[in-house]
Amino acid sequence: MPREWGASAVSGAVPEESSSDSKPFWSSPWLVAFIAGAITITSIRDCTRRIPDPPSAIGQVPAWSLPVLKGEVQTSEALQGQVYILAFGAVDCASVGEMNTDDASISASCGVATEAAQSLQAQLAEKKAAAKMVIIDAANSWKKALLLTAALADFDDRQIAQPWDLGFILVDSDGGCRGFYGLHDEGQDEVLHRSQHVARAEVAGE
Repeated sequence: MPREWGASAVSGAVPEESSSDSKPFWSSPWLVAFIAGAITITSIRDCTRRIPDPPSAIGQVPAWSLPVLKGEVQTSEALQGQVYILAFGAVDCASVGEMNTDDASISASCGVATEAAQSLQAQLAEKKAAAKMVIIDAANSWKKALLLTAALADFDDRQIAQPWDLGFILVDSDGGCRGFYGLHDEGQDEVLHRSQHVARAEVAGE
């Protein structure tokens, strides 16, 4: 006789879960712990961030008066009270080569230095940085530019042949030299941030 199957005869049926056993996902202790940790870490981040100290002065920049790329004459006296980055370049690098016929590479290195200084100048403007960019036109006053760079090179016994051999020179508002930085991208980035540290410390009276 065929066996009849009824609802009550079906074995292994899965019983319906009680509604009391279902919990919302947001009540999970793991989720609560994760959210609490994320909020805590975010709130203390500013407290744990360390801003590097500004570089120390290594010497006092001598008084100078030299033409800049804009064509006007700039002086160290007029820059008192201003953090600035000093660099050397030229409007006409070919004329620098004509004045230094014994150095075939000088026109090219002049072009590299000028381009690097103008690149940094654009970055300072974009970031609205406190430091001022000062690019001396060495071609218009070659001997005076060499005298200034020679005096600056004495701060760390550097040997220079061209004004831009010093790279970027960071100067504080009192005329103190805060170091030399390379013309390459890393040097530009470093002197930009160092100038901000110096300006911030001066505002704070440090």
